[in-house]
Amino acid sequence: MYISSENSVIIRFTSDRSVTRSGFNLTFVEYYPSTTPESTTRASSCGFNAFATSTSQPITSPGYPNNYPNNADCTWNITASNGMGIKFDLHTFETETNYDFINIFSNCTLVAILSGSHSFIIFMLSENSLTLRFTSDRSVTRTGFNVTFIEYMPVATTASCGFNAVATSTNQPITSPGYPNNYPNNADCTWTITANDGMGIKFDLHTFETERNFDYLTISSDDRQLARLSGSHSNKTYIASENSVIIRFTSDRSVTRSGFNVTFIEYMPVPTTASSCGFNAVATSVSQPITSPNYPNNYPNNADCTWTITASDGMRVQLNLIRFLTERSYDYLTISSDGTQLARISGTYSNRIYTSIGNTLTLRFTSDRSVTRSGFNATFVEYMPVITTASSCGFNAVATSTSQPITSPNYPRNYPNNADCTWTITASDGMRVQLNLKRFSTESSYDYLTISSDGTQLARISGTYSNRIYTSIGNTLTLRFTSDRSVTRTGFNATFVEVYPTTTPETTQASSCGFNAVATSTSQLITSPNYPRNYLNNADCTWTITASDGMRNICQL
Repeated sequence: MYISSENSVIIRFTSDRSVTRSGFNLTFVEYYPSTTPESTTRASSCGFNAFATSTSQPITSPGYPNNYPNNADCTWNITASNGMGIKFDLHTFETETNYDFINIFSNCTLVAILSGSHSFIIFMLSENSLTLRFTSDRSVTRTGFNVTFIEYMPVATTASCGFNAVATSTNQPITSPGYPNNYPNNADCTWTITANDGMGIKFDLHTFETERNFDYLTISSDDRQLARLSGSHSNKTYIASENSVIIRFTSDRSVTRSGFNVTFIEYMPVPTTASSCGFNAVATSVSQPITSPNYPNNYPNNADCTWTITASDGMRVQLNLIRFLTERSYDYLTISSDGTQLARISGTYSNRIYTSIGNTLTLRFTSDRSVTRSGFNATFVEYMPVITTASSCGFNAVATSTSQPITSPNYPRNYPNNADCTWTITASDGMRVQLNLKRFSTESSYDYLTISSDGTQLARISGTYSNRIYTSIGNTLTLRFTSDRSVTRTGFNATFVEVYPTTTPETTQASSCGFNAVATSTSQLITSPNYPRNYLNNADCTWTITASDGMRNICQL
């Protein structure tokens, strides 16, 4: 996406005397720039002052979910009550990497600088003041960010360095002394967390930064060490099946870092017939854990463990493999359903999802007689399969001047295995269908979206894409989405709309190769000559687009 700094933009396309390609397809539209006093860009859409309360409140970049403007400089100041902290949940974040930034401050101390792509990051600020500053440069914008903030009560402690607490069904925080500022030298802090009898404790380590090999966090349960951490880590989960955990943090006499931010919660351990190496379990709507024996410590040699998970009739079992590390080509996890092998994996993987074919999923883990690793950490849950004969998996529709949505089945959750969905979109005679593919994430080289028009394939895509536009050749556009029998992703989110075709006389010196146009609030199309077929040799085309005074042009390539 490109946004003009004035109300006029010129586009020039040239080709040489040999080798042509399909060219380009872009749209342009007039938009109203963010107006701000010259001394500051703070306005309702670009920064404000607010009080954090017990109710979650949103902050978004200007224009979200549309792209933010160039040259933005926005500041939000959030204050909580005295003695309270601020919890800051970053849901989605997409900016131009290394050029457009958000800076997060707490009591004038820089907590984080973010740029590029991030999602689902939590900041627990024990101070009652939060400042966010968002800046963008003069070119290339993205969708920006969507966050929420809420006031929370920091854990009451008898000292800032360790306490005793009871785990409940509500997440509670633990931070190193002084976090997010640096912890002190010579710290020796102990937290003792206890759950109810028969319950376990889950720890989520969000951020961790200590002096490597000198300052440590040790997590133990029933005299068994679950982890000993030093250096830099993030987004790790530790599960204790016992109801008591001790966390000890020590630092030496020199060099400190920002420390750590973790949360803990009570959870119900999976009832098992053999807790360390296989069990039979029933999947429910509540996520339940499976780990290799001794995880996160190394699994033993000669392991042979089997887990059988069953869902209700008509339901499916979905396995979320969070982390996986085994001796490559020797130690394996085999995942099967209804007699069909879905996967047999070895080595290093993370964040993979497998869904049963029927209502039963079986996992078998085997290790050889030498060399072990930390193994795997996964969760399973029961879920309702998508009915692929209904509207969620294909339909026929008429494109109009109003944008209408198309999503993969179950979006924004993962699409199912073995999907085969077809959407047919028809515009009025003489009109075209324009598809705006906003987000796209599938298993690369296995799950595909094919886009066709009048018997011509416009695209066949797999993997990760965003903000792509496809226009039908005639007045019909067909989408077909297929997935294989294993590994799913979030799929896609798109919209379609009816548009006027670009007129294409026989010569490239006419309207198909350059014109003058006025940008309006309605999206208009520019394509290279002959698009989506190959453009001509020796083309030299110029388009001049003008918006109203005080307005700007957005060109979406």
